[in-house]
Amino acid sequence: MFNHKWLITVSVLLLVALAMPSWGASFRNVSEQQFLEMCKRGDLKGVIKAINSGTNVNAKDEEGDNALMWAATYGHIEIVRALLRAGAEVDAKDKKEETALMWAVIKGHTEIVNALLKAGADVNARDKKYGTTVLMGAAATGHTETIKALVKAGAKVNDRSKFGLTALMYAAGQGQTKAVNTLLKARADINARDDTAGSAALTIAATNGHTETVNALLRAGAKVNAKNNLGQTALMIASANGHVKTVNALIEAGADDSADNDGKTALMYAAFKGNPETVNALIDAGSYVKQKDKDGWTALDHSRNNSKLKGTSALKRLRELSQ
Repeated sequence: MFNHKWLITVSVLLLVALAMPSWGASFRNVSEQQFLEMCKRGDLKGVIKAINSGTNVNAKDEEGDNALMWAATYGHIEIVRALLRAGAEVDAKDKKEETALMWAVIKGHTEIVNALLKAGADVNARDKKYGTTVLMGAAATGHTETIKALVKAGAKVNDRSKFGLTALMYAAGQGQTKAVNTLLKARADINARDDTAGSAALTIAATNGHTETVNALLRAGAKVNAKNNLGQTALMIASANGHVKTVNALIEAGADDSADNDGKTALMYAAFKGNPETVNALIDAGSYVKQKDKDGWTALDHSRNNSKLKGTSALKRLRELSQ
């Protein structure tokens, strides 16, 4: 005789099994957008299940940003490794021609950077718009350990962007002093000039008033009186922008108040822009107040275009020394 209890039990089990969700089918039906979201939020288990179910590991969104890029930028090292093991294209590019390595570098995820480099990522890849390299990205964001990893992997320290900027210039422009020192140890050209304005790293740092960076470059041998294509020095540009601490650092390093291609001096720039502290610092350093530019204008003449000096000791001194 049949065991009816056993038959009922089996029937119940079969009904339960049919009612159970098919997890394999569920992950096979994961959309590419859902997969990308998993990579963003660090859902390692979900990513692995999706990969094992045949999800495209090179899935991209409408901007061409893929799973590896998102995992790299959010610092999910285990997901990065899982994607690489599953065959993710390490040098795939988005619409801006950026790679996962570029994304990891900007965030300073050195462990991920090393994993991508080990997988064969192009250490000298550059973006489409500016020709910015991987190393430039690390330099601008000041991630020194990442810089070291890239240099060790063969990054070209003195490579240039479309505008002729080097990694050192990017670091200097952002005031990333530690990055500047790291690049200098890697033999970055300290006196290289960009292709647009002809400015060196020192001038770029002085433009933004990064005094600590200026001092680091000066200690390393930057030419204090180097001129750009307009004949402007770091002192002139720092003076024009009112960066008095930077001005004092340059003066202390031996900067002289020479003239640019139009005969204008740092004192004239400071007077024109109405920076009283800078005017006083330059006068104290011995700038010649009666110096005239090619139009025959002195610093006092230039000061009349700016009301910021009105009632200041700087204007009083300019008047007294111009007599």
